[in-house]
Amino acid sequence: MTESSSQTANPAEAAITDLTHRLTQQEQTLPLLMEQLTAANQRYQQLETLVRQIHDGLSQPHPHQPSPPVEPSSAAPATSVSPGPEASVPTEITHFRLAASPPAVTFSARTSWNEDAHLAAFTEALNDWVRNQLALCPEPCSLEELIRLATSIDERHLELR
Repeated sequence: MTESSSQTANPAEAAITDLTHRLTQQEQTLPLLMEQLTAANQRYQQLETLVRQIHDGLSQPHPHQPSPPVEPSSAAPATSVSPGPEASVPTEITHFRLAASPPAVTFSARTSWNEDAHLAAFTEALNDWVRNQLALCPEPCSLEELIRLATSIDERHLELR
């Protein structure tokens, strides 16, 4: 029996050729992987910097928090100052107000989520009381309607407190 010219006579040569081909492919993909790794490391460092900034911002004392006690000096007697009735800021904050935020459409336009995903995410973020009340209402057709309805329910809940 004779071998055809298309087959290699030595199987070791075929294995070496195949191995050489695979090594060449891997050698070509290594620079791409290194670029992706570098980009991922840069994003990680940026995120770490942002987290540090947020943490530092949260850990700094806010204006409504009392300042640490100061040791009385011998020049001035130690006194306690309490604001009178004319003070514009209460000494103890009893509630917080949210600042105005951009419309939800602004945020939703920046994502690739569909309307149902936005509705589900918004509903999940609501407190239990509002969600329970929403369950008694007809389901809103859009995110804007859901926001209006949830806001109305929440405002009514605050009135009843």
